Amino acid sequence: LLKELERKPENTKLLQIMKENNWREGKDLPDKFLTLATNLLGKGDAENALEISRAVESEYQVLGVRDRAQYLSAEIYSKQGNTKEQIKTLEQLIGQYPSSSFANLAKQNLAQGYLILGNQRDALKTYKELLLDVDDNYLELKTIKKAYEALKERARIFIKGKLSGIGNDDLASVELTVHKLPSLEVVATDNPGPDGSYKLDVPLGEQYTLIAKAPGYLPFTQNLDYRHVISARNIQKELGLTLIKKGAKVTLKNILFDFGSSKLRPESIPTLNEMVDFIKSHPQLQIEISGHTDNVGGSDFNKQLSVNRAISVARYLLQHGVSLINVVTKGYADKQPIAGNDTEEERALNRRVELKILK
Repeated sequence: LLKELERKPENTKLLQIMKENNWREGKDLPDKFLTLATNLLGKGDAENALEISRAVESEYQVLGVRDRAQYLSAEIYSKQGNTKEQIKTLEQLIGQYPSSSFANLAKQNLAQGYLILGNQRDALKTYKELLLDVDDNYLELKTIKKAYEALKERARIFIKGKLSGIGNDDLASVELTVHKLPSLEVVATDNPGPDGSYKLDVPLGEQYTLIAKAPGYLPFTQNLDYRHVISARNIQKELGLTLIKKGAKVTLKNILFDFGSSKLRPESIPTLNEMVDFIKSHPQLQIEISGHTDNVGGSDFNKQLSVNRAISVARYLLQHGVSLINVVTKGYADKQPIAGNDTEEERALNRRVELKILK
């Protein structure tokens, strides 16, 4: 390390500075460069300051020098209003030197940079990581906590809509629950109003399962994937319940498998657990659990895959105390599509597991 600091730089700009100031090689040379850049920035010469800090970044790739230079470069970009380059530089610093003395300051500035660009999701994530990293003696702890808590209140997905398919007399018995995936934590609940309207709000940047249920109706499940949403949003979503009767069926949303596999993914558990409760509460019903695929792949493979996926669901039910005496499994491959097979979005709709009432 000492040898790296004491060597003569190769960068033309740095060599010029050494000549102008009659500086010699030595372990304090990188510090002299960065102090000069800091002074230039203070005098308003951001262009030259940035050229020096970037040269030091490239020349001295050691902890204590390069991370300091990166932090200074990010500060210069901020002064110039170049938030994108500021964020890029801070991300590099944190990723390359997580133990740097500048890492926590970099995270704090990074969160603020994300907010300038309207990215509430990554700002929240960065504030959360920062709060885990610092102790009670951290100078900016109260400021960070206040900013984090305020942002949590704003950075949400607000979901509104109406519930259909259910009589007015049954509306009061409807329960809406939102589970965060894959943790299964319940993050929101609601009961529809007299007109069937409901309101839910959840943190953005996550994936959820929404479950709506009421006595006498098949459970409704819905995938809510907001992992790519970066700022607060209002979403309108209409929900529908299906009366329990012969021939009624529902798609079990968020019953998920890896590609070409019948192994259930952890995100499936809220929907599976709802099926467990439903079938246990209606032991008299005869139920079909069916697997369906898109039209990609061979017919024999898709047939077996659809059967295996239905069996995987039935196996989960059995493992959780459900009697399968009135449960049958079927695999229909791609023979019962509910959408086209021309786009990935359509094929995704066809890859599903359904529950159907036989009698």
